Amino acid sequence: MRQTLQRLGLFNGAPEVGFDALCSLSASVLGTDGAALTIFDFETDKLSVKSVVGLNGFTDANRVYEIGTSLGKYAISRPGAWGISDTREHALAQDIIDAGQDVPQAYLGARVYLPERQPIGVLSVASSTPRHWTEQDKAMLSKVADCVSNEIRRVCEADAARRLRIEQRDLSYALSHDLRAPSNTLRMILQEFEAHRDQLPEDLLMFLDQGQISLDRMGAQVAKVLDYSRIIARPREREAIDLNIVCAAAMVDLRTQIVNAQADIEIEDLPTVEGDFEQLRVVFENLLSNAIKFRRPDVPVRVRVTRQDMPDARRHCIQISDNGLGIPVEFQKKVFELFVRLHLHEDYPGSGLGLTLCRQLVESHYGILGLTSDGATGSEFSIWLPMRSE
Repeated sequence: MRQTLQRLGLFNGAPEVGFDALCSLSASVLGTDGAALTIFDFETDKLSVKSVVGLNGFTDANRVYEIGTSLGKYAISRPGAWGISDTREHALAQDIIDAGQDVPQAYLGARVYLPERQPIGVLSVASSTPRHWTEQDKAMLSKVADCVSNEIRRVCEADAARRLRIEQRDLSYALSHDLRAPSNTLRMILQEFEAHRDQLPEDLLMFLDQGQISLDRMGAQVAKVLDYSRIIARPREREAIDLNIVCAAAMVDLRTQIVNAQADIEIEDLPTVEGDFEQLRVVFENLLSNAIKFRRPDVPVRVRVTRQDMPDARRHCIQISDNGLGIPVEFQKKVFELFVRLHLHEDYPGSGLGLTLCRQLVESHYGILGLTSDGATGSEFSIWLPMRSE
């Protein structure tokens, strides 16, 4: 358990704004001299002070204590909020005082939990003078403790997501390596046949060419899987990102495709958002590339990138619309699934990973990726991203 708590940064970890804010809130709403959040490790009989406000002389942040020297050992064993109005007259507090530990004169604590509802610590408030704790005081502290439990849940979910991304990356690398070994062997065999091409009958030449095409396609697919895992596992680098610069970078990468298709692309002035430049570039590059690739024959390619600001919802909406093939309604959900393709590879090369990756990256920016299309005369992808906090 201690390794898990340390990995989460809960036990003997650095201060975190969320927990510090909730400690401050506890002291403020209850009018006490201070508050503390302590995390318990029962395997080693230790507790760690994750956050503390006030209480100078009684406890320090990032300190590790024996559980037996804390009033929290009584609070964590009881449901609801538990307190002592005057520690000078309470036997349980006297045991800790006799052990040489300073305690405040009034103490109130409530349990906090891991997501599976296992008690893991105590949110407590304290005063340097005696105080009678009312039922309202206890209910208020219990509510803030629930908020602390929710923050612990958020920390656990973020850690689980991070570890899942690493597992996905490692699995993708392993699978790609396992695929590359036999494909390299097969390539050597085909090359040997190719060296004696003039001695092969016509029907075998057709199989030889088809084998080479399939092998090249598999190599490209493996490379795409590796790119996918690399981008998904990339640490989030949150900073102010000008989407005009993101679009410009994507256009540079798509220059050959744009020229070959003689595509007409118009981009409105776009907002600045919080995010990761590389990941957002991948989103815009994939969506713009698809808008150019899936075009109707003999129809000049037109792509428009527009914006709508929705202050009430605190979101920007970026729309990428085209006049291409469109996506039939019955397939508009499936196109976001892994490896789903609506067209033959021979007609429109690709891996079937692009839109899946786009949706995951947009959602990792707390956004939404949507699609509308009449299925015949074009598509419009909408990216909703949160506005930056001023």
